[in-house]
Amino acid sequence: MARKISLNKIYSNPKNPRKPYHFDLESPAINDLIASLRQSGQRDPATVYELPDKPGEFMLLRGHRRHFCAVQADLDTLICNVVPYPESELAELVLLGSEEGNKEDWGEYTKLAFARDFANKSRIDITHRNVTAETGIPRTKLEHAKAMFSLHEDVVKHVELWEQWNYENKDSDRKKPAPFSEYHIKVTKFTPERAALIYKIFQTFRNHFNQTGDIADLSDLDLQIRIISNTRSATHKDLRNAINAMETCQPNPTLYQMNLIDRLVQKKSDGYAATTIANKLHNRYEEILVKAIKHTGITAKDLEILSVNCDKAGSNREYFLELKANLGSITKFSTRLEAQLDKRIRQLA
Repeated sequence: MARKISLNKIYSNPKNPRKPYHFDLESPAINDLIASLRQSGQRDPATVYELPDKPGEFMLLRGHRRHFCAVQADLDTLICNVVPYPESELAELVLLGSEEGNKEDWGEYTKLAFARDFANKSRIDITHRNVTAETGIPRTKLEHAKAMFSLHEDVVKHVELWEQWNYENKDSDRKKPAPFSEYHIKVTKFTPERAALIYKIFQTFRNHFNQTGDIADLSDLDLQIRIISNTRSATHKDLRNAINAMETCQPNPTLYQMNLIDRLVQKKSDGYAATTIANKLHNRYEEILVKAIKHTGITAKDLEILSVNCDKAGSNREYFLELKANLGSITKFSTRLEAQLDKRIRQLA
């Protein structure tokens, strides 16, 4: 049963997935709630549990925004439902995140961070179907999160900075300029998807293109910062194409290809490294693939006809010798290509 509890006996939960900027006094939604509490009082009760080591004092589970606004409205009490102490950290986390879909959008990064914490407490992978069932976040977004949170924590902070800037400006007529991180990187476009693509480039470079000397000695953080800086002008499509291009160059890239890919990790760059790689490497090989698909059908059809009607294909012996030699080459390269296609199909599964 709901009861009134003194505000100074209620504490904000340190495990609350919301961030301080979600309680911005410049937000119209926050100010509307403060005004409503002053004029009409509290409509919906918050949810709390009593602290076992502090009888008469309570921890919030639901209603952090109501609690914050009640303090701002100079109220003395908050109406609360008191529930038993959570049976586990996971149960507490679920209760803390349960209002996400019923309130305003808190932002993609916050939701993905909640999904990560839920997965960790549940001891399952973040892309597990149970995470989608609990959070409502589609698997594609969770895959972005898995890659994003694999980056160095200082890089992940760029995504949170982007979300804070985006959140604080969503109701503003005059947007604040995008901030720069401590690494002098502007966070305007630093979405979770972009962070995931940065991690994929970093992982591909570390696994297949790591060089001796300066690059090999760089820490993961320094290498990731260089990739971010050198791809700052690239679109998400450019980043995806650059990744495909780097994978296409496997396992033995030419010197020309390596020189292009090295632009991703140079100390200084114009910011278009990913775009350059995509334009100069990926498109060429993709065109070859498209042509191969287009012409294979015609060749197969012709060969099928000849295999049935070879005795009707004229009397020029040289033609038959040339075709036999060509078939040997086709068989050789087809076998090699088939093996490579099987490998790529497994990698992309």
